[in-house]
Order: sequence, then C-alpha cells, then structure tokens
Amino acid sequence: MEKTSSRKSLEFIQGELIAEQHIRAGRLRLRMCGTPAPWAEEYARLLRVRCGVDVQFESCFSPGEPDGSYVAGYNCRMEKEIAARFGDSVLKDTVEQAKIARKDTG
Repeated sequence: MEKTSSRKSLEFIQGELIAEQHIRAGRLRLRMCGTPAPWAEEYARLLRVRCGVDVQFESCFSPGEPDGSYVAGYNCRMEKEIAARFGDSVLKDTVEQAKIARKDTG
C-alpha cells in the first residue's frame, strides 16, 4: 500500500491527542520549534495576557525533545481551539502586533 502525503503520521496524531488532553484540562499552549523569531517573546507575552495561551519554546531537534511532526499535530489542534474561542484571526493578528511592538522598541 502506497503512503500519501494526506496521511497523518503517528507522531502528528499523538500531538493532536495530547493537545486534546491539555484542552480538556483547561490548558492552552502553543509549542514553537527552533530559534525564536525576534518578535517571539512579545508574541508569547501578548498571547498569555490576552488569551491565557502559554507559548513553549523547544529545540525539537535534540534527543528527548518532541519532533516536528508531533509539534505540528499538537499546534494544529490547539490553533483550532484558540480560533474557536478567540476568533479566526487572533493568532495572525497577535503576530502582527508583536512585530509592530518589536519595531517600536528597537
């Protein structure tokens, strides 16, 4: 049987399931892999203050860290929940606001 690109990996599905558990427990969180963008700290601050969403920065490439597929699945589910609670554009709008704030402060 040939694999297709539309098929979800086990790691992606595991990420979705863990996110669902966190949502049911009342925790909203996004996970960010790699080197954070210059505006990432402001983005995390704005999300925490406005929506109660924590942002967790991870390398995703080190032993013991979740891989990119897991994080993608986790964030996919969380982003849907955040949009349902706070509006479809809340994450995009917050990124833009963080970028503007970053430019204003240097």
